[in-house]
Amino acid sequence: MLMGAVYAPALKELYFAEKGKGAFLNDQQIHCGDVKDITLAYGNGLSLIGPTRLPLLEKFIQEAKQHNFWFGSIGVLGLSLAWVADGKRDWVISSGGSVWDYAASSLILREAGAKITEINGDPWVLTENINSIVAAGTTELHQYLLKMLK
Repeated sequence: MLMGAVYAPALKELYFAEKGKGAFLNDQQIHCGDVKDITLAYGNGLSLIGPTRLPLLEKFIQEAKQHNFWFGSIGVLGLSLAWVADGKRDWVISSGGSVWDYAASSLILREAGAKITEINGDPWVLTENINSIVAAGTTELHQYLLKMLK
């Protein structure tokens, strides 16, 4: 990815990044948040729940038995990831999706300083076969989420 853009017309938000030049929201440079504690973080993911995604949801349920955490979904993966890039959200976990859900947002995330990997911690690379991803604004939060999902 050399350039990527995500546009939310109803919100009048245009996210844009060019490799090596930073990430922007409506011409203002953005950076991800600095939240490190899952109990203070707000995450997005899993708009569609079904048989293949149920094991991932069960891991969230197990985590919720230990302590509270904030989790929601806006149903638009590309925008959820862009919100991590500008600090509106602290993390995203997704299972499945299509190349258009991830392509632009992955560059925006990286240019904003966020971390994005496969759910097993391997580096995330753009391919047509999208697997599950974990993205977070801080390394500490990202590592916590990977541990939780094992």
